[in-house]
Amino acid sequence: MLVKQNMPEKDTLLIIDASPNSIRILNAILGEEYRVVFSTTGATAKVLAKSENPKLILMDIDLPDMDGFELCQSFKTGTATKDIPIILITEHKEDEEREMGFRIGCSDYIAKPVSPAEVKLRIYNQLRIRRNEELIVQRALYDSLTGLANRNLTLDRLRYAIAHDLRRGLLTGVMLVDIDNFKIINDTLSHDVGDQVLVELSRRIGKTVREVDTVGRVSGDEFLIVLPGLHQTENASQIASKLRKEIGKPVQLSGGGEVHVTASMGIALSPLDSDDFKRLFASADLAKHQAKQGGRDSYRLYTSDMNDNIQRRMRIEYHLVWALSRGEFKVAYQPLIDLKTIRWWERKPCCAGTTKSWGMCLPSSLFPSQNSPT
Repeated sequence: MLVKQNMPEKDTLLIIDASPNSIRILNAILGEEYRVVFSTTGATAKVLAKSENPKLILMDIDLPDMDGFELCQSFKTGTATKDIPIILITEHKEDEEREMGFRIGCSDYIAKPVSPAEVKLRIYNQLRIRRNEELIVQRALYDSLTGLANRNLTLDRLRYAIAHDLRRGLLTGVMLVDIDNFKIINDTLSHDVGDQVLVELSRRIGKTVREVDTVGRVSGDEFLIVLPGLHQTENASQIASKLRKEIGKPVQLSGGGEVHVTASMGIALSPLDSDDFKRLFASADLAKHQAKQGGRDSYRLYTSDMNDNIQRRMRIEYHLVWALSRGEFKVAYQPLIDLKTIRWWERKPCCAGTTKSWGMCLPSSLFPSQNSPT
């Protein structure tokens, strides 16, 4: 019995050439290794470039309906096609034409009549460069474990969402999701188990939020969600409530068993709390800490009182540290003494001996003829 194997999908190449004969030659050279689509006009090529999503475009500059340089320039200015490498094929060898092509954004040139070895090598080199560029972008903008956007990309999308929603008169929500006691999972069950939990939770979060939302992993156990286009505060609360239920479901582990986790979430809204993306992020972080202090497994909406309390606490801590460094604190023993009866208060056991309460005693050391207590 024959077993079908899943073959890797071939890269798509778009060939644009007015000559059917040239297309047949190029298809014979490249057809086995690549998926080849072709067009003999610039107008059809524009449609195919968007619908077929080619990895590379191989085109002749002499086309019947438009100038090849004009078509190349339209590809390089189009949102969907600007990153596709383009190799020009021409019978002309003038340096001015080559210079024009490179200035527009073409990646390479091939002269006619084409050499099969040269065509394959140049295409291979351009595709390799493209893959390396995609890998660099992937590592720079996405989290390697979960595949989610990283901190920089998520904050950049937050900044864009705020600016866009301000023009439309809508709210932009920021939600920080922090896994409660995640360090215990890593320390007791291993980091591999912790990674499984993070991957599963990232999947659940992505499934729960809307398609227009951005989910990013901004630290080890913390996710940042950008919620654009909200009409009212309750929209963010509803999403947080759904997330809380989804995250609270048991996580099945690949090695058997399951883990139960909860999350603390903080929410801030633009422009109600701030229209600056950095301040909004900080406000959501503050609300998240309030959720943790309130018992975890909950969410909090940011309020200005939270910031006032934090600033007050920071001022007190600053002055306490400053006073300690200058030796402004002194330890003094000050017993509570009734000067009329010469009695002082101390903590003593009650008759049952099980609890303690304040009471009076009259030690002999407190009489005027005796020394005072030290």
